[in-house]
Amino acid sequence: MTTLYQLIKQYGQPEALIDHWDTTSKRYAIWGFDEEFLIDNNGMAMVNGIPVTGPPMQIWQDTLDRWKEDEIEVSAVGYISYDLKNILFPHIQFKRAEKIKPLLWFGKPGKIIPYNITESDKPDSISEIKISKDLPHPGEYEKSINLIKSHLAKGDSYQINFTQPKQYQISGNPFDLYMSMREYIQPHCGMFLNLENMKILSFIFEFFY
Repeated sequence: MTTLYQLIKQYGQPEALIDHWDTTSKRYAIWGFDEEFLIDNNGMAMVNGIPVTGPPMQIWQDTLDRWKEDEIEVSAVGYISYDLKNILFPHIQFKRAEKIKPLLWFGKPGKIIPYNITESDKPDSISEIKISKDLPHPGEYEKSINLIKSHLAKGDSYQINFTQPKQYQISGNPFDLYMSMREYIQPHCGMFLNLENMKILSFIFEFFY
């Protein structure tokens, strides 16, 4: 079995990686997608850019089932946005997502090739990364935590996910950045996904394929 860098030299940069670092898991590089499925911000299901009427989640399941008939081991790769909750729980009035990115996107892989990880897997270049938006000041963070605690104590909520995003500026190719970061992180469950207007670099287990 060849290494990822050997595959890149032969076929170019892949559109997706399923990049487990441990030796017991399988790793795959993917070039191109034969079909694409998404649910947009309005809850409309689309297959290959064409709107499909009907329950979006059922259309998604039907699409995945159809893809599995052609490829069982890696039938789909994609992502699910937290804002999909607007579709899953229509009876709850969540804040409407303003992003134009799909709430859910999955693609049927075209060329799929497994690969090995060896000590020779070293990045050709390292992209520069600089933080442009950091976490809130500790004083502001403390105020938010105290407010959350008061709502929990009153019973307004039993769980609050208080996540704080960071923003970075990078120079160079996002794929090169992923390749350089994976050398240090050595992710147990890593993934790279190259979409038309978005790149996903993941080094945790919260993804599906």
